[in-house]
Amino acid sequence: TVELGKQWYQRRVRGRKAAEAAAKAAEEQRRQAEEEEAKIQADIKRMQEEQKKALLGDAAPGTEDDTMEGIEESAPVEEAVKEDVPVEEENVVSAKEEVVEETKPEEQAEAVEQMTEDFNKVDMEEPLPDSSEALTAKQEAAIREQMLLDMAPIHEKILTEIEEVATFEDGIKRPNFHVKELERVQLKNWKNYLNLVIEKKDTVRTIILFERCLIACAFYEGFWIKYINFMNPIDKEETSKIYRRACMIHLVKKPYIHLNWAAFEEERGKLEIAREALDHIDKGMPGLIAVILRRAGLERRSGNIEQGGDILKLAIEICRGRETRDCWIMKYVGYLQYSA
Repeated sequence: TVELGKQWYQRRVRGRKAAEAAAKAAEEQRRQAEEEEAKIQADIKRMQEEQKKALLGDAAPGTEDDTMEGIEESAPVEEAVKEDVPVEEENVVSAKEEVVEETKPEEQAEAVEQMTEDFNKVDMEEPLPDSSEALTAKQEAAIREQMLLDMAPIHEKILTEIEEVATFEDGIKRPNFHVKELERVQLKNWKNYLNLVIEKKDTVRTIILFERCLIACAFYEGFWIKYINFMNPIDKEETSKIYRRACMIHLVKKPYIHLNWAAFEEERGKLEIAREALDHIDKGMPGLIAVILRRAGLERRSGNIEQGGDILKLAIEICRGRETRDCWIMKYVGYLQYSA
């Protein structure tokens, strides 16, 4: 935390150094402009004084009155000169501004170099203490301000995400578990919400939403299958745990997900877990043809031919009705022929 605070404070100091350098450059330009303006005013005043001396020096002795009249007559000329001088002054000032604008990039480059030097000296000029307790009020305030600036983009991102899911969150009327069935509107809302979050490809966020969904929709096989299909490419062990939670706790009498669990475990080489899944559904719903055939096929693929045959024999013995018995006999004969 102290190291992070140091980095934030250093960036703050560098920004302040850059602002000070820019202010110094602007002050220097203003001072130069004032000096040029004062110089121009002095030149104008000197030109007026020289013109008066020239008029007084050219008059002959005894003609002071004429000279005075000449001076009075030349007054309009002087006024005209005075009127023309500001135009010249404006031209000079505008030319000076152009020169300043032309030299501005060079001054900016110098300011950048100065800022770079200041950046390299920040750590030595204003080092932070090793512990947060030794921070001054000014340093702590600068760190807090920089933290707010750094967190602003994250804040905007979170606000955008909240706006995207606000409609779905408002549509969740029953977030808790209940044996009563959910309305179709609620189920559709959960489905659309999950599809939106899955498209974002944020694994942690998607898992959290699935766990929230399965609290209210624990008895709905489709949401468990959707969760399993999402988790299967990511983590096989976690997928196996999801299968076990679904089959052993919530979906005890759902054969489809049990058969999928057995196939998943057999593909991974976990034959004992596959047998456990099939035995569990066979005890919960005995006599299902798909389950009995899957159990016999699992034993045959694992090399236990006799065990698979015994499963089919037991099915023949406990079956009721002639048609069902004939069906199981045909299955048993086909099993023996295929296993030979």
